[in-house]
Amino acid sequence: MIISTLHHARKKYEQDFFKEIFSFLSSLSPQSSLGRHIISAELGIFAELNEYTPQARNKLFYESHKKYIDLQYVFDGAEYIFSAPTEQLQIKEDLTPERDVIFYKKTSLYLSKTLLSPETFALFFPEDAHMPGVTSCKNPLTVRKAVVKIPVKLLA
Repeated sequence: MIISTLHHARKKYEQDFFKEIFSFLSSLSPQSSLGRHIISAELGIFAELNEYTPQARNKLFYESHKKYIDLQYVFDGAEYIFSAPTEQLQIKEDLTPERDVIFYKKTSLYLSKTLLSPETFALFFPEDAHMPGVTSCKNPLTVRKAVVKIPVKLLA
């Protein structure tokens, strides 16, 4: 798991595909259209732009992915995202390879709790279970977020 800001990441990650990703993320605004956006068809990198209201942690589940690394970037609003090592969790439902997602049974365990707000992103590898969409306040505001899917093979 990596937590950073776009400002710092532009200096650290020199691979061309990261430059494309950060350029795409920098272009987002609250008016950006929701749905799937192709960042690099050749490399299989895409982003899903979503809008939702964060929920209480007890309503959510950890998830992880085998085929893709998740880069989660809130571009409007704020939410907490929890993370935990997959080996410390019990699988609830494995939807790989069809949907590339594994859900885990509820637990109070967490390694980190990070507030994602504009300019901040979290990068989750296959061994990093994550629980996005956790409310950061009693009266949560709508969040607009990009989840960039990066094929694991690009960082192998």
